[in-house]
Amino acid sequence: ETGRLPLACDAHELAGTPVYMAPEMLGGKGHLLGAWTDVYQVGAVLYEIVNGEPPHKKGDFQEIIESVVKSEPVFDDAVPSELADIVRRAMAPRIEDRFEDIRQLVAALKAWREHRASVRLAREVEPRLRRLLAALSSTDERDEEVQRAERYNLFGAVRFGFQQALSEWPENRGARQGLDQAVEAMVRAELNRGEPIGASAFLADHSAPPPELRQEVDAQLAAKQVERVRLEELERINHAEDPMTGRRMRLIIGASLALFW
Repeated sequence: ETGRLPLACDAHELAGTPVYMAPEMLGGKGHLLGAWTDVYQVGAVLYEIVNGEPPHKKGDFQEIIESVVKSEPVFDDAVPSELADIVRRAMAPRIEDRFEDIRQLVAALKAWREHRASVRLAREVEPRLRRLLAALSSTDERDEEVQRAERYNLFGAVRFGFQQALSEWPENRGARQGLDQAVEAMVRAELNRGEPIGASAFLADHSAPPPELRQEVDAQLAAKQVERVRLEELERINHAEDPMTGRRMRLIIGASLALFW
């Protein structure tokens, strides 16, 4: 405030390194600069660390400016989704969507580092999940029971892996989504086989079952119950009409009367 150095709030022209620039730094918006601008630029440096180049490194100056305005960072597949989410929040184009200050950003990064074991474990399970989904959608002509046993074994491994990741970090979104995806696939496979009881058992592992899937399971369970009652009634009628059954009953009654006499 001595006046020896210019203040950011007095900026009226574009200033800064374009490839790291926040939208509010494009000029004439000095009153919008603040701690959130620092958050954005730390996020931009973090983007370069994980992706290998600055976020707004484009062809010409016009493209750079367009990238600054949009601020939609794209990440390589090798970047963990949780870390990518932290960078996206730090570089959000809307000021109110960013971390409030650097302390919040640092806290998010520390939390991610603490949970990396859980994230790594979930990522190791993903190949098995893909194998499970492929097995459930295949038209293999091998013995059905053999295929079913393989699918159950695969699901058991997938379920165990994701649950281990969630036990390390209950907020692991990737592990939760992976487990839910595996559960939904198994539920639909059981429904296609006409096994709603098995489908209902699998559905218990879903964090938030889709209403339509729950309705389909309930509908098949109800239909199964109706069919069971119908078969029991048919069996009772057949048993009553069986001549051998009637003969046995007459013999029992006759023997009882003879004994009484």
